[in-house]
Amino acid sequence: EILSGLVGSEMCIRDRRYPNPKYMIRLYNIVQSLETRRVYLIASVLLCVSISICIFINHLILGVSLQNWPGSPGYGIIGQHIAELGFYTADGVELTARRPPLYPYFLSAFHWAFGQQGTLVAYLTQALIYVATGLLLVRFCLIKFRNPAMALLTCSLYCLHFYLGVESLWQRETILFSLILTALLFPIASAPSWHSALSWGFFAGLFYLTRPTGVILPIVLLIGLLSYLKDYSFTKVLRHFIICLSVFTLVTLPWNLYVIQNFDGHQSLPTTSGPENLYKGHIDDFENIFPQVDLDLYNPWMNIGTEDMSEVERSRHIKAEGWSMLLDDIPQAMKRSFIKVFALYSPLRTPFGEGKLAEGENGVYINEFKLYSIQVLMVPHLLLIIFVGPILLLKSWRHLPKDHQRFFLQIGALLLLLTALHAVTFGESRHRLPFDLCFMIATAYSIFRSLEMKARQIQSTDS
Repeated sequence: EILSGLVGSEMCIRDRRYPNPKYMIRLYNIVQSLETRRVYLIASVLLCVSISICIFINHLILGVSLQNWPGSPGYGIIGQHIAELGFYTADGVELTARRPPLYPYFLSAFHWAFGQQGTLVAYLTQALIYVATGLLLVRFCLIKFRNPAMALLTCSLYCLHFYLGVESLWQRETILFSLILTALLFPIASAPSWHSALSWGFFAGLFYLTRPTGVILPIVLLIGLLSYLKDYSFTKVLRHFIICLSVFTLVTLPWNLYVIQNFDGHQSLPTTSGPENLYKGHIDDFENIFPQVDLDLYNPWMNIGTEDMSEVERSRHIKAEGWSMLLDDIPQAMKRSFIKVFALYSPLRTPFGEGKLAEGENGVYINEFKLYSIQVLMVPHLLLIIFVGPILLLKSWRHLPKDHQRFFLQIGALLLLLTALHAVTFGESRHRLPFDLCFMIATAYSIFRSLEMKARQIQSTDS
């Protein structure tokens, strides 16, 4: 009788300090049996708590004031000019194409409707978009993977990502881009059809109009569709590709025509400020500055000699200089690419701190450097989602269903192209933050695949 009582468990004698896997499986089964509305209710509570904590961090710890809304002020300036003057300008006089249009128009709607209170309403709306993005992430997991427990774990990882939450409250396109990226996951995960093609083209177009990173999406689409050739006819796959690109072109056409007509041709696409990141990624003082502080501090030195140039002339000059510096010393560029990739995926927030730049005998250097005080806050969380999750996914890759493999293949292609793009230019944590949603999905999926395999082992042992 003693032996028979011990055989029913994975271990004959279990240390009470460790949880019994049977209880973990039982808890998993309870969560799996939750009704959909209860899953959304739990997720909503988690998201509301999370954004409240982020608002607390933003104002009481970081000391943020909406009178000096941190982020990228250029977006707000353009948005205010659109509301007041009716055209897309940064200085109130000349047209500009320095920023992608979606976020400035988003801000302009609040300035137009609420006047001086527009900033506050935009701030609160971005907090609501943060919550909506989390709920959309939950919906995606429920539809694609039909796993309530995984959906809630993904939501929990999202809620614990306080870097993303705080960044969502700043005057940047980050949270709008995150929402669009989450919506784009639905057609990416769907088989070729009219509905998925129209959705892909529409959201990919918005993706492009929010960040120039959207130029990589047609390549991701092509990679994804190649994986469908074994199961679908070439004609159907080709038709899907054409519809996607056609809708994408239609959505981006007004902005592209605006840039081409007013900024001397297609070479200025998608924005005239795009070459600046290429230039900054290959300056002589790169190692002295990055990733300690933001490379945007180098702008005064980058602008030397371009004061009398038009926006187009300056853009082309900086692009030519950037490519020249890259091609003149390719080994140096390759060495720097490792620093850029490290900065992009570092579990520590990059840039590491803030300071001022000064010029000395050996070039530009950092003065009065101050390390960010909350650097280590997110290290365990980011190590889990950026490194542990993908490793677990690759470990179980052969056992994944084919449609899940296709989805993660496209996500992997998206992340690899993003990495290559920032290895050529430069990358910081804020450039990666929206894509952490993909890492969260992969991590939650990998954990529950491992848990399901463990459950099967326990059940087979018990039987």
